[in-house]
This record gives sequence, structure tokens and C-alpha cells, in this order.
Amino acid sequence: MLQQILREMYIEPDLLDELSEDQKQILFCKMREEQVRRWKVREEEEENKPPEKTKKSFKHGKGSNKKQTSFLKGSDGKDWVWVMGEHKDDKSIEQILEEEAQERAIKQAEKEAEELRRKEEMELKKALQEEEKLAENNKDKEAENKRKEDEAEMIKSLKEAHIAVQKREKDKKSVKKRHHEDEKMKSLKKIDEIKTRRSSEIYFHWKQNRNTLQKDAEKSSQILEEEWREQEKRVKETERKMREIARRAREEHRKSLSGSVKVIGAANAFKSYIHKKGPAPPIPEGRPSKAPKDKSAEENEHHPLPPRPRNRNSVIKWFRKYEVPKATGLDPQTKKPAQWFHGLIGRAEAEGLLKEKKAGTFLVRVSERIWGYTISYRSEDRCKHFLIDKSDDNYHFFGSNQLEHTTLNDMITYHSHTPISTEEELLKHPCGQQVDPPDYCDLFHDGRSESTTL
Repeated sequence: MLQQILREMYIEPDLLDELSEDQKQILFCKMREEQVRRWKVREEEEENKPPEKTKKSFKHGKGSNKKQTSFLKGSDGKDWVWVMGEHKDDKSIEQILEEEAQERAIKQAEKEAEELRRKEEMELKKALQEEEKLAENNKDKEAENKRKEDEAEMIKSLKEAHIAVQKREKDKKSVKKRHHEDEKMKSLKKIDEIKTRRSSEIYFHWKQNRNTLQKDAEKSSQILEEEWREQEKRVKETERKMREIARRAREEHRKSLSGSVKVIGAANAFKSYIHKKGPAPPIPEGRPSKAPKDKSAEENEHHPLPPRPRNRNSVIKWFRKYEVPKATGLDPQTKKPAQWFHGLIGRAEAEGLLKEKKAGTFLVRVSERIWGYTISYRSEDRCKHFLIDKSDDNYHFFGSNQLEHTTLNDMITYHSHTPISTEEELLKHPCGQQVDPPDYCDLFHDGRSESTTL
């Protein structure tokens, strides 16, 4: 860790706070030594760089490199000449040779003495250098041992400080995690309490409604049974009177021919009696009703819609036959197509219309996948599409247990203040037409007959 700190020349503040003052001073000295070492290395690199070659220019002049010799002049103005041995003070050749030999001997002795002295000095200097080197090595070893001990102590302190920092962070994380778990447990407990209380309330209301419905059913059953018995009693009395009248008519017919008139009068009297008594008794439960069927229902039974549209033309025929009479897609006030209403456009085209719009913008298009419509909605990050099922008499989102609406306009108005999803998405801004003619023209205008089935 110390090597990493010296390499980066940086220590984290939290780790520095864990060190004592002595450790901080040692660390400062180590960092200072590292700075000096780097400076020396850089200086040596600068010194070891080869010198740049410089071009020298030489000027060559006439007689600039030639040596000149001049001679001494005598009193006569001519070159002075000395002939050895001609003067009285001149030494003989033997004397000169002897003197030169003595001088050479003296110089040789001095040279040998100098060499000996120099050799002794070199040996002494070498010995001193070896002693100094040995002392320096011992000193360096001691310094190295001390440095290693300091580094070991520093590393130990840094490790302890690092462990302390990690432990402190771990304690913080554990405390935070424990607090989060406690909050989560409280939230789950609160949700369980709410669910339990709400389920109890729902069960209590369901039980009350069930008891009320059961009582109402028993009461209505008793009333219906009493009415049925009363009707049955009246019918039996009527049948008895009819049999009595028929018996009397037969007896009178046997007596005379004029009795036929009486029989006819009795029959007329019976008819008037039945007319005065009121309508026939109600049909008991379990029997099928023979009420006349609605004409549109009969048409739907003869021509039921397939599970899904076959093609685009079948959707257009369905819309003109069933939706145009209901004024679907029209504004209730202006009786013109609503601003949000679009025709048979695809998913990609709807997303293109909503691409540059703000969040909350929507349009309603006729679907080719089901008998119904699709709401294309622009949210914060993308476009969403919601299917509206119209396979029955109401309008609701595709799926089960959905809220039903009488008209498409009611559904759009309802979701302008009630979100269509759990993300608080409201139908705020209708997206109008951007092409001319509008894309819904083929839904409302066609000159051909529509007698063919869907």
C-alpha cells in the first residue's frame, strides 16, 4: 500500500485521518525522498544526453597554417652564430656529458621517488576508500534496515487504518441495510393490515348483499307463488264454469232445436266473461318466452360477425352498418368528426403523427385486428396503444372485467379525467388530421350498395 501511495503521490483523506502524527511525518519524509529521487533521475538523464553536434567553420587564408622561424641578429646585423668550444668559458664535451648524466640521474631518481610516492598515496587512498565504502555500506545497511522497519510499520498502520475505514463503511452499510429492512417490514406489515381489513370489509359487505338478495329472492318467490296460486285458482274456477255452461248447452240442445240459440248465447257470454276476467296467467319459470324477436337481432342471427375482421373492406362495411347509425366518432355538439377520430391507419402511421407531440396527446383509430378501435397515446418516453373492444353493445378496453361505456365519446370523456393506466396517463390533447382529405373519408362516404354481408 505504501508503494502504491509513493507511486501515485496521493493518499485518501479518510485514510490520512486514521494515521498518527508520527506516521504522517514518516509518510511525508518518504514522499519527499521519492520526489528527490525522481529529480535526481531526471537530472542524470539530462546529463547523459549526447551533446548536439555543432558545425564549425574554418577560414583558410594565405600562410595561416605555416610556421615561421626568425634568427637572432649580431652587432653586425647578421645572424648570430655560436661555435661550441671556441670560447674560453665553454665546457668540454666530457663535462657537458657528465652534467647531463647527473641531471638525468637526478631526474630519474626524482621520477622514481614521485612514482613511489604516488603509488603509496594510491594504495593509501584505495585503503581509505575501501574503509569508507565499507563504513558507507554498513551505514546504508543500517539505513535500509531502518527504512524497511519504518515501511513495515507504515504498511501495518496503513492496513490497520484501511481496515478501520472498511469496517466503518461496512457498519454504515449494515446500519443502512438494517434500517431499510425495518422500513420494508413495516411497509409489508402495514400492507398486510390494510389487506386484512379491506378483505374483512369486502367479505362483510358481500355477506350483507348476499343475505339481502336472498331475502328479496325469497320474498319475490313467495309473492310470485301466491300470485300463481291465485291465477291457478281463477283458471280452475273458469274451467268449471265453462264445463257447467257446456253441460247446460248440451242439455238444452237435446230438448229442442231452439236450444242452439241459447247455446250460442251461452258461448258469447262465456267469451265476454273471459274478456272481463283479464289476461291469461303468467308463464311459469323454466318455459321459453315466445316474445317477438327484434329485427336487428334476427339479422345478426342470420349474419353473425366472425371472431376477427377478414380484411379492410369488412371493417369499413361493419363501421357503416353498425357505428354510423350510432354517430360514433362524431362530436355530439357539432355533429362532425371529432378532432381525435382517425380512420383505418396503421400503428406506424399513428406513431409518426404522435412522434413530435407532447405527453398526453392521443388519437383514436379504427382497428383492423378486432371489431373495435385503438387509442394511440403519447407518453413521456414512447407511444402506447390500447385496444377498445366493440364486439357487444358497449365500448370497453380489450380484456375481462373492464369498465363498459355506452358510446365511444363517453369513454374518451371519462378517461380525460380518469387515468387509462396505473401511470396516471390522461387523454389531454387530441391529435387532429394532418392530411387532406382526412383519413376517415372512406368510412363515411361510399356510393356502392352495402347489402353484402361482412
